[in-house]
Amino acid sequence: MLCKFPEIDNGIPEALSQLDDKKRADMIKKMERFLYDQVASISLWDGMSVFAMKKTVDYRPIEHRMPVVTLRNVTVAG
Repeated sequence: MLCKFPEIDNGIPEALSQLDDKKRADMIKKMERFLYDQVASISLWDGMSVFAMKKTVDYRPIEHRMPVVTLRNVTVAG
């Protein structure tokens, strides 16, 4: 393990035992924000290149920190 965060190690079991959906979601968001704030590196360049595709494919990249192609942003005509 590269690093240990008691906030996460203790927070996960607490969130899993929380029966109230809103409270559990808030706990998870708090942990996600904590991990986001603990960033260990910053990417200087992050990109995805699409070199070619059929004319029947309409691809619109989404803004995302990781280069991901999801079915949500690809449509095929005809």
